[in-house]
Amino acid sequence: MPCETIGCSHIVLNASDVKASRAFYIDTLEHPLIEEHPQMFSFKAGSVRFSVFPGGAKLDMKAEQGPNAMIVLCTTHLEEEMERLQKKGVSFAGEIKTAPGFMRFVEFVDPDNNPLCLAQYLRDPQQ
Repeated sequence: MPCETIGCSHIVLNASDVKASRAFYIDTLEHPLIEEHPQMFSFKAGSVRFSVFPGGAKLDMKAEQGPNAMIVLCTTHLEEEMERLQKKGVSFAGEIKTAPGFMRFVEFVDPDNNPLCLAQYLRDPQQ
């Protein structure tokens, strides 16, 4: 019997510096702030709620094993969004890549080096 989940609605991130993460996700990426308390905040990315709490560690970018997950943020205008974010200090890792017939994307990291991907889908990603 398949899993009966109906979707992903909430992701929790543990940050080494909640204030730096807030500045990145709210001020730089401009995601809408949903909730904020002295030790945490939540924002919305599309239909998904992200909550950021203390207790995380900054990932070592030189480690042999990379992270176990990546957050994909979608846009309908990849180059324009990249330009906007670069003006706000975001550095992208390399050039735009393509998964043929699926998406165009570029990678970057948050303040804890959690990998992020800015993607423009070429078709419905749920299909």
